Amino acid sequence: MGSFTGQRLILHLSQFSIANKPMMKLLIKHQLLFQSTSVFVFFIYFSGTPKSFATLEINIKDCKSNTFQYLHELSLFKDNKRIRLLKPEYDYIQKVTKLKKGTYYLEYNSLFKKTERYKVIITEFKKYSVDLCIDYMNYSKETYKPIIDQLKDNGRYKIIISSQGCFHSTNDTLIIFRKKNSYFVKWSNKKKVLSHSDIEEIRHFELELNYMTNGFCTTTDTYLIVYKNKRKKIVDGSCYWNGNYFLMKKLWNKQY
Repeated sequence: MGSFTGQRLILHLSQFSIANKPMMKLLIKHQLLFQSTSVFVFFIYFSGTPKSFATLEINIKDCKSNTFQYLHELSLFKDNKRIRLLKPEYDYIQKVTKLKKGTYYLEYNSLFKKTERYKVIITEFKKYSVDLCIDYMNYSKETYKPIIDQLKDNGRYKIIISSQGCFHSTNDTLIIFRKKNSYFVKWSNKKKVLSHSDIEEIRHFELELNYMTNGFCTTTDTYLIVYKNKRKKIVDGSCYWNGNYFLMKKLWNKQY
C-alpha cells in the first residue's frame, strides 16, 4: 500500500508545472512524511521479533590454574545424537550458534585421558557461557585406593619428585606418616600436621598421578612412590598437569 501511494504521489507531482511551487512543496513534504513513517513501522515490527535460537560460548580451561588449554576434539550431543563436532586445538574459546531449547552434553577427553560429559540446559534464547575443565576428574568413581588412605598407625611412605627442564632442575622428598588418627608430612627440615584439605590434596594427587605418561614436553617430572617394599615410578611429560607444583604449593606454599 505504501509503495502504491508513493507512486501515485510521484505521478501527481509530474503533472504540476514548475510555476506551482507551493503545491509541489506540500506534496513532497507529504510523500517524505509517509515514507519515514513506513520505515519506522517496518523497523519496530522486525526489531520486536523474538530470537528463536541460543548461543553457547565454551571456555576450554585448566580450572585449577585458571588458564586456557589445548583440546583436540569436542562433541556436542542432544538426545544422544552428536549434532556438532568441534576441533578447538589452540582456539580456546568456541562458539556454537543456532541452538534450540533443550538438554545438551559436551563430550571430551580430559587431561587424564578419560571421556567426560558436561551437561548444559538451554531454557531461553540467549547467550550461555560455560567453563569446560579439562582437568576435571570424578574422584568418587576411582577404584584405586590412595596410599594415604591405606596407612595404619605408625605407617609411612615417600613421594620423591624430580623435575628437569631447559632452565631448571629441582628435587623434593615428602615423607607422609600417620600417628593414631593424625597425619603428618616432612619436607627438608620442616614438619607439619596435615589438615583435612591437605589430605584431600594428597589423595587427589595420587589418583591423578596414575594417569600420567611420558610425552614430548621439554620439562619432565619424575615421581617415585616408595611404600613398604614397593616402588612405583611414573614420568609425566604432558606439560599440562604440573602435579608437583600444586602439591607443594598447597602443603608448603612453595613457588617454583
